[in-house]
Amino acid sequence: MTETILQIFLNNQFIKTSDAGNIESLTKAVTALKTYLAKKKQLIIPYTLISLDPLIDETNPAVSEVEAIIIKNWPTFKNSTSTKDKPTTYVRIVILQALSELAKSDEQIGAIIWLTGRNVISYYQVKKEQNALSSLIVDMGNAFENESRKIWSVNTPVITDIKKLNVTTTAKISTQVNKVELLALLKAASIHSGWVSQGGGGENPSHPAAGNWEWAKYFSERAAPGLAAIFDKALLEQNTAISNLTNTVEEDINEYFSQFTEFFLAASKSFNQSATAANKRSELLWWRQTLYSPTLNDSYRNLKPIEMAITMANDLSLLIGTIYPESANYLLREALREIHQDLEKKETFSFWLKQALEFSNPSLKTLDSLKTISPSRISLGSAFANAINEGSENEFLLQTGLDPNHEVSLSDLVVWLLHDLQAVKISNQK
Repeated sequence: MTETILQIFLNNQFIKTSDAGNIESLTKAVTALKTYLAKKKQLIIPYTLISLDPLIDETNPAVSEVEAIIIKNWPTFKNSTSTKDKPTTYVRIVILQALSELAKSDEQIGAIIWLTGRNVISYYQVKKEQNALSSLIVDMGNAFENESRKIWSVNTPVITDIKKLNVTTTAKISTQVNKVELLALLKAASIHSGWVSQGGGGENPSHPAAGNWEWAKYFSERAAPGLAAIFDKALLEQNTAISNLTNTVEEDINEYFSQFTEFFLAASKSFNQSATAANKRSELLWWRQTLYSPTLNDSYRNLKPIEMAITMANDLSLLIGTIYPESANYLLREALREIHQDLEKKETFSFWLKQALEFSNPSLKTLDSLKTISPSRISLGSAFANAINEGSENEFLLQTGLDPNHEVSLSDLVVWLLHDLQAVKISNQK
């Protein structure tokens, strides 16, 4: 979506305020709600369900909560909106905008919204809001699918754009003794001081012709430190040149091999991810082939259709982790079709609930993770879990906003239950 959901609602006059101050107040309310929901991921599910339902009741506790946030940022809210506007529409748009922004910065929240909203939106009476709401949900679904494919893919990392090793050897490593300094030193040490003009220099008080020890002693004492200084200077220059060359070569080699560091890190991560993905694929294929329930230690063939659907949804949820590709939904449908051929026949929500309530099989307890006590909106999966736990389908409409007489196929129901299981699983992660 290129436009925000708030802007789309304004453009389509789903809300009819045009005052810049009012819009700013709504934006502040969105920011406040974002901060609140970011700390409580468990609320993402009921808030998603509320935001997608144009018929949500004003007395819903979550609606009242959000309305209080709006009034705090827009004190004249009740008096400023058009008499034709429903206050719940403003509440819903603030929730939708907050969820949309949270999903962009938190993939897990986006996944919860997608899994919670993708099925139910077809059963809510969204009417003129259909395109806007569907686009919002689909965008989150695309992001979820892209992330899932990365996690589930089996890839081999490839080295690309590797530069050739180019060792720089510009440093000077051949150093010569200063001949001028050496000659001047030797003259000063060997030539008699009285022969300066003839010999071009000389400091020795004696001369070799004297035939005694004085000339040799002075020569040695004068030449030794001078020669040492000259050679030390030459060696220091050479050592410096060699050190500079070593540093240059080391930098060139390090730069060359640093290209591989990122590759090896990515390769390590990729190999681990690929191994995990391969293991998951293998487990799912084995599950699909055996049609065996690891939670019941029994064959799905021994279960009634609704029991089988509930158990399969739960078992697959345990196998796939949190993020999974759309193809896993089709794997679930096909596993169910292997046993129950009439998957596409539609029955009412009430029919499926009554079917579930007729059995006392432990398989029905597999939805226990979806049980919830909430005065707000709950998911279809939670409604099934609550009804099974209580032994009654009372308040199904009130809890879910879904008409119990609306129909759904077993194929769609099993995937819907999987989505609700996944949404709860992700929302419970820290």
